[in-house]
Formats: sequence, C-alpha cells, structure tokens
Amino acid sequence: MAIRAKLGSIRTRWQKLRSSRGFRNVLLYLVFVAIAGSFWLIMSLNDNSQKTFAVQLRLYNVPDSITFIEDLPTRLHVTVRDRGTSLLRNGILRRPTLEINFREYADRGVFRYSAADLYSTLRHTFGASAQVTSVSIDSLHCTYTSLPGRRVPLRVLCDVTAAPGHVIASRPTCSVRQVTIYSNMEWADTITAVTTDRLVKRGMKDSGKFAVRVHPVPGVKIVPAKVDVTVHVEPLVKKKSTVPVNVSNVPAGESLLIFPANVEVTYFVPMDRFNDKDVDITVEADYNDLATRRGRRLPIRVTRSGRNFVNATLLTDSVEYTIVRQ
Repeated sequence: MAIRAKLGSIRTRWQKLRSSRGFRNVLLYLVFVAIAGSFWLIMSLNDNSQKTFAVQLRLYNVPDSITFIEDLPTRLHVTVRDRGTSLLRNGILRRPTLEINFREYADRGVFRYSAADLYSTLRHTFGASAQVTSVSIDSLHCTYTSLPGRRVPLRVLCDVTAAPGHVIASRPTCSVRQVTIYSNMEWADTITAVTTDRLVKRGMKDSGKFAVRVHPVPGVKIVPAKVDVTVHVEPLVKKKSTVPVNVSNVPAGESLLIFPANVEVTYFVPMDRFNDKDVDITVEADYNDLATRRGRRLPIRVTRSGRNFVNATLLTDSVEYTIVRQ
C-alpha cells in the first residue's frame, strides 16, 4: 500500500509538471535547438572539408602458389578533400577499400602498381569530385615467387649473463629449429642456415622468454619472421662431494701412491642439478711438482670442472705420497 501511494504521488507531480507553462517553454526551446542543429549539420556537410581515412588494401586473383618476398601493407592512410556529404557517404558510412587485380600488375616475379594507378583507383573509390591530397605510400612495388619454400636450420645468437649468485643453466632454446625460406634469386640455393638477431641480456635473475626477430636476408622471405627464445636461469646452491685424485706425468718404471686417494671439494651448482650424482670435476696431482717441493706432501689442484660447476674449491691443498720404483 505504501508503494502504491508513493507511485500515485509521483504520477500526480509529473502531471502537474507536464501541464505547467515552464515545462512547455523548455520543451519548445529544445525543439528549436534540434531544428537549429539540423540546419547547422546540413550547412556544414555542404562545405568542403578534409579528412584522413584508413583504406583497406585487398589483392584478388592471387594464385595459391604465389609467395610475396616483401610484405605488402594491409592499409593505406589517405587524406581526401571533398564536400562533407560525399566524405560521409564514401568514407564514413562505408568502409573504403582499395581492390587491385594481381594478374593485371604482376609480371616475371615483380608486382608493380604505379602512383598514377594508385591515385586513379582512390579517386574512383571516393568519388569523382574527391581530391586526394596525400597518400601514405606513393606506389606499390614487391617481388614474389612461385617456387616452393626450403627448410634451413635456425641458429640462435645470444649474449646473456646471469646476476651474481645465479647461472645460465643451459643453452638458450628456440621455439623452432628450422625456418622456411622463399626466394626467386639463384644464389638463395647457397643459404645453408639463417640466424636470429643477437639477444643481449645482462644480470638475469629469472628465466625468461623473449620474442626475437630472425635476421633478414635481402631478397629472401623467412617464415616465421620472429621466434621465441627461452633463457634458463637458476640460482646457485653450495654442495660438497668427494672426488678421486688423478696422478699424471709419472715416469716409466715408477708409480706414485697418494693418501688420501679421494678428497673433498666444494662448489656451486644450479638448484635443479643439486641432486645429480655425477660430479664433473677433475682433481690432479702432478709428479713434476716433486722437483720444486720438499717434504712428504704433493700439491693437488682442480684441473677441470663442468660448465654447471662453479667455483670448485678443494678442502685440502696437498696429499701425502710414496714413490714405488719397479
């Protein structure tokens, strides 16, 4: 009941407002404003004006076997001067499109569409009264081939470094291993591989995927033109292992016994390699060091460590030895 009473009160107030002189005056004012606006719009549309349109470019009658070496633009920016009504009809109410018959302008591997052809087609598109004042391109010139593509390897060029406490855990990987090349040049048969642009990153703390352009080759179309390169970064963790000591340069007729035969070494490895059992570290005792040493201990050193083993350090710098002559 309360809602009905409130609705009835609102209806009564609206009827009083609608029958008042002020409401009629406001309504009459709005009608005259609408009429004046209509006259202004009609007058302005009859005046000459200038506007820039994005014109779609469409080629038709292109055989499926044709591959363009250079990419044609998909749209042109065209500035047109004409009456407002013509611009509204030809450029706004409908989507202007530049349609070109490929077969009429293609000859022996080259597609040519001159400036005269371009302006003539645009005037036809926007109407005979239109004045084309500027176009984003002056002509179209593109080479093409009907030869099939050829697959070649893609080599990734990288110059990447990790931040302190991190390491590039593996070789960067690419989303594709091979690309397809198209060309109508005879020398294109000598291409055995292509490369990416060099990817340069410094102080990386996290793995990342980067879009990298395939380095262009003049006269050759490469598909895809961009690839994704992933750089794998891992934090370093400290680890300790026991490794054997190798003895080198022992002369014939002698043997060198060392104690201990295995020593402990500490190093840093990528976190994802922490549980690996293999230790790619070589520790060596050189017989030739006896010529410069006194006492019963022979120095040892790390002579080689794998790329994933960083800052390998021995917990002892020497071992005891005994020379056995045969």
